[in-house]
Amino acid sequence: MRLRRLIGRRIAASAVLVVAVSVTTSCHAFDATSPGEPRAAHVIWQVALPALGPPAFDDSTVYFSLRTHLIVAVNRASGSVRWFGGSGLGGSSLTVEETPVRATDVVVFGDWNLTAFDAKTGAFRWVFGDQFSGDGPGLYMFQTDGTTIYTGSATGGAFALDAASGRLLWRVDLVPGKGNQVRAYAVRDGRVYLTVRHNGLRFAGRVYVLDARTGATIWSYELPRADGSPNGTNGIVLCQSGTGRRLVVVSFDDGRIAALDAADATVQWTIAARSIQNDDRNMAAAAGILIASGLSPDVVDAYDLETGAMRWEMSSTQGSVEIGPGHVSADSSVARVNFTNGVIGTYDLRTGALRDLLRAPTSFFTNTPVGDRGAYFLGGWDHAFAIRL
Repeated sequence: MRLRRLIGRRIAASAVLVVAVSVTTSCHAFDATSPGEPRAAHVIWQVALPALGPPAFDDSTVYFSLRTHLIVAVNRASGSVRWFGGSGLGGSSLTVEETPVRATDVVVFGDWNLTAFDAKTGAFRWVFGDQFSGDGPGLYMFQTDGTTIYTGSATGGAFALDAASGRLLWRVDLVPGKGNQVRAYAVRDGRVYLTVRHNGLRFAGRVYVLDARTGATIWSYELPRADGSPNGTNGIVLCQSGTGRRLVVVSFDDGRIAALDAADATVQWTIAARSIQNDDRNMAAAAGILIASGLSPDVVDAYDLETGAMRWEMSSTQGSVEIGPGHVSADSSVARVNFTNGVIGTYDLRTGALRDLLRAPTSFFTNTPVGDRGAYFLGGWDHAFAIRL
């Protein structure tokens, strides 16, 4: 009971952190004659908080996970802090860096367990998980369809929760046992798309598509090993090819990529591994093009989603791309990547030509920007930002 009170306590900003909000209206033009030099981002506001990204947002508020086991709600127009909430865990660093999700009237925050707060007031609503169990339902990527939360665990289980109450709707043990990592990557059209990294002599992996209402398996796909290498999943993206065919694109631990038909897991094309072992590849897709980074320094590749053929390869002077979700994104015209030096590069989606390089005014950016209506939000090591692109 003491733990629940600690988790549920709404934390006043003055009692936890001294928060400084600064607003700027200055504008910076990109100097096309020296595209290799990053420019300072046009900051709308910045808040002195140890933010992780990417955040969740709605029409009025942006929700950032902080490295101090907290979630903060910030006014999206002004940057003023509305409320703080905490997971109740101790230690110096957040357990996980996944994006919070906004559903019904709550925002859900992952930090070993899942904890939900009232989106407007920050009042504690519910917690799912036990700090002393091995499940860790807030450890890995989780998703929502607006009314239900879909999440995985460190023990092979997948869960569906009612977003408003936290009530368990179903649990499915995909590969039971400690060390079997389940991540929920997407939910669409009544289906949940997950990956499992399961333990053994070597890590292996499988993609699962579950019925969102019941948890029943619609199909699964085992990631075949090549040359005896361990092949867990790095991630998946759900996207459409140039002809509108829906694909599940899977990256392997060894750098291979496979496109599966979303209806039945039929393999449509594969991309061979590069010469690097254990090649973690971030992916994003838009407008019929797949963007994939990797551990090869300074390289980002673009592939045709219909055929898997390479469209272009970009080499940058900014270092390697950060590993993990939120560091590569794409829209109908550009691809954005977050480099290990904290700079964000913007590239033409169809040609790979450099459009822009952005640096944070303080410290460094920790994800590519998300947003709409002219304002984009992202974390920094010691600040949360709203910028104009």
